[in-house]
Amino acid sequence: MELDTGTRALLAHRLALRCGDRWQSEAILGQGNDQAARIALSSPGWGLLASGPDVRGVQVYDLNPARIAEVRCSALRVDLRCGQ
Repeated sequence: MELDTGTRALLAHRLALRCGDRWQSEAILGQGNDQAARIALSSPGWGLLASGPDVRGVQVYDLNPARIAEVRCSALRVDLRCGQ
């Protein structure tokens, strides 16, 4: 897949998970940025979020939908009964 620079410029945010090669990484993050191709296979869920010229690392999780309320409440330090 190739993403031309004009289209990439229209996107406010771009997320790159591990890419197969530097060209795929550059297509998402911009020329000269091959960081997404260097994400280790042993780091599932790690990626890079580009917002304009800024690129930062992010971690995404696969969460069972049945646990979303529990995790949300725990993160907010609210009584776990908040979902009831």
